[in-house]
Amino acid sequence: MLHLCFLLASFFYACSGEFGFPHPGEQYPTSTSIMNDLFFVPSWDSVQQSGPFDYIIVGTGFCGYAFAAQILEKNPHAKILMLERGPFFLPAHFQSLPLALQGTVAAKLESYPWTLTQATAESPYAKWVHGVAPFFGGRSTKWSGWCPRPTAQEMEGWHPSVIDAAGRYFERAERLLNVTNSFYRSALQEEIMQLMHSRLHTVSSATRVMPAPLSIEDGSKFSVVGSLLQLVLRQRTLAKQGHGAPLRIVINCVVKRISESEGVLETSKGEVTLSARTRIVLAMGAIPPATLLVNSIPALAKAPLQFSSHLISAITARVPRKEYPFASRLDIQQTPQIGAFYLAGCVHGKLQFHIQATVISSPRLESEDIITMGHRMPDVLTSATPEQLKQSKEYVLFVFAILGEQEIKNSSWVRKNDKDPDLTTNIKLQIQQSRGDMEVWDAMEAGAFQVLENILSPNKSSSLQYWNKGKWTSQRPAKELTRRPGCVHEGSSLPIGEDGNQLVDLDYRLAGSQNIYITGAALWPRSGSWNPTLTMVALTLDLADRLSN
Repeated sequence: MLHLCFLLASFFYACSGEFGFPHPGEQYPTSTSIMNDLFFVPSWDSVQQSGPFDYIIVGTGFCGYAFAAQILEKNPHAKILMLERGPFFLPAHFQSLPLALQGTVAAKLESYPWTLTQATAESPYAKWVHGVAPFFGGRSTKWSGWCPRPTAQEMEGWHPSVIDAAGRYFERAERLLNVTNSFYRSALQEEIMQLMHSRLHTVSSATRVMPAPLSIEDGSKFSVVGSLLQLVLRQRTLAKQGHGAPLRIVINCVVKRISESEGVLETSKGEVTLSARTRIVLAMGAIPPATLLVNSIPALAKAPLQFSSHLISAITARVPRKEYPFASRLDIQQTPQIGAFYLAGCVHGKLQFHIQATVISSPRLESEDIITMGHRMPDVLTSATPEQLKQSKEYVLFVFAILGEQEIKNSSWVRKNDKDPDLTTNIKLQIQQSRGDMEVWDAMEAGAFQVLENILSPNKSSSLQYWNKGKWTSQRPAKELTRRPGCVHEGSSLPIGEDGNQLVDLDYRLAGSQNIYITGAALWPRSGSWNPTLTMVALTLDLADRLSN
């Protein structure tokens, strides 16, 4: 981040006509002109003149960065072109921004390149899915940062070779994402984890609990933006020395269609010629690659593609701090303390859920503390509001986000929308809840209440209060208040496997294609409930090694 600031400053000096001599400098610079000059490909002609490419990566998020970094580590001379549909917007994760921007910019970071069905809009609870982030860096500028390793049991239904590949690359993926489970080292974290471990058996559906596994860089939420720009600079230096090839990135470039037979990739800026050796890697989420492929391969447009996502509930509660036997440890340190944990659970031994929990103790809360805590909260879903914080100085505050798996055999789907002529949005999305989904939703909320009332309440919930309709009350909030209409972690549109019904082969290549490869949660045979980013990156690293070999 600091290095990026120096580069931007250097650009302004370079554009100043030697500080205003012998003529005035640039008066109307734009963010696009600055970033193109420093990092990105400034003209489409230079792209066409630089080919053919070994790899074309569509997307600049987690998987795009992981693939490029791994390929270039093995072969710095690899010729890579990355295409990003949006502009450069944020240089870091949005939680690193000033507080006034955190609450406003986040809502503007999403786009919805699909049309929801009427049945989805009329669903009683889950009515939509969170959108894509159409900017350089993708969702890494607004993600939650939770990176649990799923166990083999939690990947039930996946092909054994894919489970094995994820296991081999988890450690490397954690290094790439800077994952740690010791970001919160407060007395509060230590005491709460002891409570959770000692009483976990009182929650019938719980399977394991651990300190929050978070992706953190220099004390802030990790984003690929800085790392990817640094990779551009490294490759530029190696190229000048004759020891590598430049990493070329084009922003504001929408990929519309792929024609392997014609050897052409069609974009909003023009065509890219594909050679026989060019590998196309789709690193663009779950729905956008499905959109691209149904417009590129007519056979895929004939039937709906499957779809999965995670259901969400949110519960906020508090307990008087004085009721805990360790209250004196918390009172000694007057500055706010934050803790966080991840609890996994399973319903009837089948569908999964998990709790992302934030724990806060703030005996003496100042205005600057609210700003600091906004930067240090695990994520937006588990962040307390300033109002809740100000009213809870004598309490330990608990903010739960509970995520549940949807059944993979359901009535949810994505399919081509022939009524929309726009190739980037001509997709219909349906999200429906099955009976099994509703059982998961009931069970995961019951599990969350058990955690709060059986484990985290010393007096068995007698002093426990819930945030309910804008005030604190002993009454549990109703389902209409806890259940969120927006689903997250969409996936399963292009599942991987070998049973004949899967669309992607075990080498990550789209079935029937020559050189199109899929990354990300589109591959998921079933979603589980665990946050997908770590596994996405692990499998992307496996793909990169397979292709580099």
